[in-house]
Formats: sequence, C-alpha cells, structure tokens
Amino acid sequence: RRGESFCEDATLFPESFRAGRAALFVLFGGALSLFVSALITLGGAGTAGYRESVAGLLEGPDLLFSVITVSLLSPLLEEIVFRGYMLNTMLRRFGLRRAVFGSAILFAICHVNPIWVLYAFPAGLLLAVLSIREDNILYGIFLHIGFNLPSAVLAVLYRANPEMRGRMDTAVLLALLFLTAGGMLWLLSGYFER
Repeated sequence: RRGESFCEDATLFPESFRAGRAALFVLFGGALSLFVSALITLGGAGTAGYRESVAGLLEGPDLLFSVITVSLLSPLLEEIVFRGYMLNTMLRRFGLRRAVFGSAILFAICHVNPIWVLYAFPAGLLLAVLSIREDNILYGIFLHIGFNLPSAVLAVLYRANPEMRGRMDTAVLLALLFLTAGGMLWLLSGYFER
C-alpha cells in the first residue's frame, strides 16, 4: 500500500506491535543464525575469509558501537530499505515473484562476502515473504535482529574470555545444528498454522 507518511510507504506499522510475536521472531532469527553458523563451520574449507570478516565487524576498538550497529541499526535500516521501500516498489512494478526474488538478490549482493551472499539470498526471500504476509516490516526487523544478535553476543563473550574462541568441537556443532533445526521447524509450524 502507498501512503502519505514514512511508515505507510515503508509498511512499518508500530501500532500493530505484539511483544510475544516480536520475541518469537527474535528467537527464530537467533536459531536460524546458529543453524547457518553451524553449517558454515562444519563446511570448513573456504570459511577462513568468512570468519575474518565476522571478526572484523565486531573486534574494532569500540565494541559497544559495533554491537549496536550489527544487532540493531543494520537490521532496522536494511529492512526499511530492502523490504520497506525496495520490495514495495518492485511489487507495484513487477509483481509478486519477481519482486520477492529481485529484492532478495539485491539484498544478497549488498552483503559482498561470498558466504554472506549465499545465506543472505534465502534470508532475503524469507524476510520478503514475511513482510508481504504481515503487510508490515516490523516482524522482519525482529527476525533480522535475532539473526544478527548471536554474533554480537559471541563478540562480547570472546572479548571478555579470549580462550573461549574456537572451543566448539564438531559434536557440539552437530547437536546445535539439529536442535536449532528442530526448534525452527517447531516455530514455523506454529506460525503458518494461524
């Protein structure tokens, strides 16, 4: 829908906020992030550049600024730009499928790092579908915050306890992979039944 205000143009409707749903999407985003991280870590080869990029984001001199930027500001701004404006503009011009795929492709390309691009594309698809289904980018913002939050939490933990870095072994990663996959399926099944 096209409106007369910033929020209407971006399909950002805070008045429809429900804390329980927001928490569900933050948890789902966090579980999805841990799932993707476990897959990347288990993949092993070719992930050194990915790890360096993640470390570079959160190991700057101002940890608080980095954590706020990665976990709050980036999700907010990316959802406003990619789902609020870009997706809505594409929907009017190109139709549903092309708009969803086009916005997801642009979202992925903007993440630059090849591994980030690989998971940003399906994340962009998921966030676009969520935005359209809700007719509101609000819950996509919370999902995106949840996705970025584990990196920020780990950065703080690693900064406080450097010996923690690299201590997860394959068994823990596999357990994490299956637990998060099960949790995501459970959360999704409840969401799509309503």
